Amino acid sequence: MSLTSLSKRFRRNAWSFCVNDRGNVAILFGIAILPIMAAVGSVVDYTHASSVKTAMQSALDSTALMLSRDAAAKDDGQLDVSAKTYFNALFSRPDGKTVTVNATYDASSGSSLTVDATVVMDTHFMKIFGYK
Repeated sequence: MSLTSLSKRFRRNAWSFCVNDRGNVAILFGIAILPIMAAVGSVVDYTHASSVKTAMQSALDSTALMLSRDAAAKDDGQLDVSAKTYFNALFSRPDGKTVTVNATYDASSGSSLTVDATVVMDTHFMKIFGYK
């Protein structure tokens, strides 16, 4: 086979591939499946994270109410230990991996109790795309 005939054959096959419309749905679906799965996975993971955040906020509010009774009588170390104890008893989501709770009481400008928490949660679907 000469180079000219190979070139003609390649052009003819390329042209027939370009004008062929059989199987276009499968090809387009194959191309579009990754962005679709990424969108669906991010929605599922965001909904799950929102559910964990709501449970955490509820436990944090209850913890702040329990600490407000005797926050003035405790120092910051005792307040943190009590906050962790109350929060861990109320927040029972197994998907919250690392829980950090901090409580501070400020009596200088009125009575102010601040309780904050951080929870690390793993993703289910988005870890396929590299987001933990």
